[in-house]
Amino acid sequence: MQSLFKSYSQALYVAILALCSATIIWGNFLITLASILLISFWILNGNYKQHVSTLLSNKAAICYLIIIAMILLRCLVQFPHQAAIRACTKYLPFLLFIFTLGSYKELTHKQFKTIILVFICSLDINTIVCVVQQFFNQTDTSNFRAVGKYMSYIRLSLFTVVACAACAHYLFYDKNSDVSKIERIFLWGSVIWLTFVVVFLKTLMGYIIYALLATIFAISQIKQNYSSKVTIIIFAVFTALLLAVGAVLYSEARYFIFSDTINPETLDTHTQRGNAYTPYKQGTQAENGHWANVYVCPQELDSCWQARTGIGSIWTIGKNGFPYFPVICRYMASKNLRKDADGFAQLTDTDIENIKNGFTNYRFTSNSDIRKRIYEAFWEIHSYRNGDNPNGHSITQRLQFLATAKKVADTYPWIGAGAFAQTEMFKFYERDNILQQTNWNLPHNQFVMMLVTTGYLGLAIFVLCFIGIVVFSRKKWNALTISWFVATIVSFLSEDTMNTLAGTAFCAFLGGIILFAQPNIQSK
Repeated sequence: MQSLFKSYSQALYVAILALCSATIIWGNFLITLASILLISFWILNGNYKQHVSTLLSNKAAICYLIIIAMILLRCLVQFPHQAAIRACTKYLPFLLFIFTLGSYKELTHKQFKTIILVFICSLDINTIVCVVQQFFNQTDTSNFRAVGKYMSYIRLSLFTVVACAACAHYLFYDKNSDVSKIERIFLWGSVIWLTFVVVFLKTLMGYIIYALLATIFAISQIKQNYSSKVTIIIFAVFTALLLAVGAVLYSEARYFIFSDTINPETLDTHTQRGNAYTPYKQGTQAENGHWANVYVCPQELDSCWQARTGIGSIWTIGKNGFPYFPVICRYMASKNLRKDADGFAQLTDTDIENIKNGFTNYRFTSNSDIRKRIYEAFWEIHSYRNGDNPNGHSITQRLQFLATAKKVADTYPWIGAGAFAQTEMFKFYERDNILQQTNWNLPHNQFVMMLVTTGYLGLAIFVLCFIGIVVFSRKKWNALTISWFVATIVSFLSEDTMNTLAGTAFCAFLGGIILFAQPNIQSK
């Protein structure tokens, strides 16, 4: 057995890496299985002295191991508590990926290309399955979070943008690998499809990473193919894109910059039919610049709604899980209508159907509209600043996550809460009583997560080691490596990326392949 492994060691290693590359995006079980498969091969392969020597000479891998070892040691101190056992179990695959990948020498350009192509192909199939299932199985089209069938749609967007970068790497940059005509067709088809997937997933993080990588690509193309014509064309295209993006952002932001000014003393107190409006209070929610809580007569709305729809009162729970009443008020505000019988009479049958379907603004009756997501982001921030509850709103909830994480860090400043990070945050959520229990979560920021888990000392080590990873991997800086670094850093700012198995697959396995298995750019 040992001689067989020695004879076919490299071929088996490449085959296992290709298999793992194809399976890590298909769920937590297969990610765990991939880590077990790699460490099992490492043990059976022998040559421990050589592998350890390779690992010790790999400074980027050592920096990575310091980070994960620091987290595991902090949790080990809290053994045998169940939370410590769960934390160590969760981070163990991360350790196994970095340890095994860092202890093997670089692959050839051909071998590395094969693994990346297998990964892209598997991701193509995965995303096709996810998108098709979303179209055929989801009656609620607003539930785009359900697109990722095998991992979070946010993690899926990370893999997707890096796969796009990998396609661009082999189409435009890599000079060491021979890319056949069939492979080029496959890469062009993949980059077009995966770009569509990035748009379809509707993640702000995916858009930001893709925009950053597109900017880097444009700059590199100017340097690589310098000519006045190419420079002018690329500059003109990017200027037009920036202006278009700016125009779209402003077109949605202006509703909240120039909201209606309310003077309570001049407001009418009764409707045209003599019924009293709800007494005015400072509003928190506005639609298209018009406040939803001004000129509201629930009595008239209720009678009109029941007469026109026959589906119960305005307090009946609708399709989106909320009573119809707030949806009606916001929808009518979006059309600048008074929330009374006369205003309700101006609603069309289409408007009534939109309200039944949970739409709160007449301008957005399709959840595939990217502008709707932009508008919702501004709406959340505007409502939160005016005192609205952050529950159910992704952006403003994150602000509450960070505020709660800061309280935990102040309680455990130097070495953090370790495996009890989640428990401690939940204690503060319960005490503050701002977020509903279903919305309690971790910081959604990897740097803050490190602060909560390992304290200020651990955060400093984490930042220094990550800088070390960047510096010590400089011989592998190419389009693919830089893209992975950009995607990783952006994800660290908006997600607890390392805290999930899908994040482990992205940071430790895919990152390990790119940083350790990829041949240096100098080698031929």
